[in-house]
Amino acid sequence: MKTFYGIDVSKGYADISKIDAGAIRKKFDLRLPDNLEGIDQLKLIVLEDIGAGRHVYLAVESTGGYEDNWYNHFQGFDPKATMIRINP
Repeated sequence: MKTFYGIDVSKGYADISKIDAGAIRKKFDLRLPDNLEGIDQLKLIVLEDIGAGRHVYLAVESTGGYEDNWYNHFQGFDPKATMIRINP
């Protein structure tokens, strides 16, 4: 099974949505601070999905550099997590 995370980073925070492949979208909208604490919170959530046997895809929108912290922390984070940067 696959799980997809969309990360929209703005100045000071990131809005995150999650969709499990093949499932009807469930309400999972989360706002985390754009700092190491927020990134670590998302890592714990992602690790739960990986532990449940899912491959995780994380997509962050290119927003003039605000996305760099998230992209750099998740790039190479785990073999079962794929991070991509999407141009708007």
